[in-house]
Amino acid sequence: MARSYHIPGIISLFCALVLLFLTAVSLPYLTSLDAARVKISSAGTTVGSDTRAVKEIRFGTWGTCWYMISTNGHACSSAGVPYTTTVFNAGRKASVTIDGGFTQGLLVHPIATAVTLLALGLSFSRHTGFTLLASILAAVLAVVSFGMDMMVFAWAKHQMALLDGVVSSTETAPGLWATIVAFLLLIFASGTVCLGRRRDRKEGAHSWRERYREY
Repeated sequence: MARSYHIPGIISLFCALVLLFLTAVSLPYLTSLDAARVKISSAGTTVGSDTRAVKEIRFGTWGTCWYMISTNGHACSSAGVPYTTTVFNAGRKASVTIDGGFTQGLLVHPIATAVTLLALGLSFSRHTGFTLLASILAAVLAVVSFGMDMMVFAWAKHQMALLDGVVSSTETAPGLWATIVAFLLLIFASGTVCLGRRRDRKEGAHSWRERYREY
């Protein structure tokens, strides 16, 4: 691949890999890289078997973390996909559940990371066709990951609106936006591979014509 396209493509793939790796790790290990956040204004809301009142709930790739009002500390669910989170109102008289049917799709995150790593490895070889295919596949998986994040966000927002006596707002979080940035980087990387291949073919055709003229 032409060097002027090769280096930007490698840099883009590397940056996308870092972003996808971080979002794949996510909660409960990296609590700031969640997909969706629920901020709670009313007192007495609890999560699962924990009876301490919470002010914020975060949803990540491998689990949920919630932040307590009294201690300003947080607790997290055990890591696993799919996971289920149940939220109770004050007095635990009513509850809503974000179930595994909506969180199991988050498993696409580590798969997208693995395919991006493959694309980055192939970018150092001469197999530009395989690099292009791997980059496109990684981009597709990244946008699917973004879609899974949006699904969790939308369902959490919908469910929290049904919980009586709880005033809350659901927001998209840094992990979701990191995924879409990684997707854009992968699209750019795929474009550089395409342009590099096209330029290599033109240079190859030009050199063949020059050799033909010599004869």
